[in-house]
Amino acid sequence: MGDNPRPRIKKKEVSDSHVHDPEAYVQNCSSNRAKLIKSFTDAFDTHFYIDLHYTRRDYFGDENGPREGIGIEFVEPLVLKSFRHLLYYSLKHKGFIFINHPPPKHRAIRIVLKDIVAGEEVLNIIVEYQYRDINTYEVTVITAMRKEEFYFGEGDYCIEFEGNYSTLIFKQGGKNKVVDNYTC
Repeated sequence: MGDNPRPRIKKKEVSDSHVHDPEAYVQNCSSNRAKLIKSFTDAFDTHFYIDLHYTRRDYFGDENGPREGIGIEFVEPLVLKSFRHLLYYSLKHKGFIFINHPPPKHRAIRIVLKDIVAGEEVLNIIVEYQYRDINTYEVTVITAMRKEEFYFGEGDYCIEFEGNYSTLIFKQGGKNKVVDNYTC
């Protein structure tokens, strides 16, 4: 046997930082001493629609010819990923409202969603969100177009995506102003 002792199994140190004490007062976002009572999730039910105008542009094009690359297979993923970004911006910026509430207004709030799809031209989608009840919303794609320079109106918002990163832009005084950025 020699002078070298056999290696010993080392005990892992147990960290108590993962142990939750239900009676503990801990630091949260609002207080240095707050006790967690309960965690809960409240889900949203979103109904996804496409407008007849969008359908006609997808199938028949417009006066400039067919609108390639605006099919539902391109539009749907962008609409789905946009909701978290829209919610983040609306909770953070008091002036940013993207959901229309009844009764209908003369001019509904519409949002432009922009994303580069499959490394090609920019896909631009105009969407409208409607409140139905506290957990139910409708999103309707009004139209879509593949175009690098897509203009949106004065006082309107646009969200430009780059993967999971987005930039909220507001048109004011004829200029696009960056409001905020978010990574989901």
